[in-house]
Amino acid sequence: MNVVNLHAHRVTSLADSHIDEAAEPCAKLIGGQSKEETEQLWKKRLNLYVSAEKKLLKIKRLRKVTGVITLACMGALFFSLYMAPILTPFVFFSMVVVMALGVATYPAWFLLGRSSQKTRDSISRMFYQSNHELEIADGKVTLINRASYANVTHVNIMDSNLGQFVN
Repeated sequence: MNVVNLHAHRVTSLADSHIDEAAEPCAKLIGGQSKEETEQLWKKRLNLYVSAEKKLLKIKRLRKVTGVITLACMGALFFSLYMAPILTPFVFFSMVVVMALGVATYPAWFLLGRSSQKTRDSISRMFYQSNHELEIADGKVTLINRASYANVTHVNIMDSNLGQFVN
């Protein structure tokens, strides 16, 4: 098993270990880590990936909502300017302020989204470089060893009763 140190987004191969677990039930894998400790380490890294994915989705949603609200305000303002004044001054200036805030914050959401996507991709790349791949299906993220296509571990990301993301 190839264990990778993901600390500070640097990939460092620690060791390759070929241990017969049936012969030695409490075998130490790498650097004094047992099988349970290694699995907990993988789960921690999977949770890091899941949190990066959730952050990216949240930023994308905020960017889309900002875009929709900005376009709706622009449409209403241009319609109001084209036709006879149908909006009260308070509503008109409120829509101008909302539109201006939307135009100002949309690029910020875009830049935050790109930064978040780079972070998520770097975490995913580290799994790939350690000869593992991630599969997202059935409300869980599964870590698969590409050498043997065996499931290493998984983390649930959805509440099976509600169909919502687990916090």
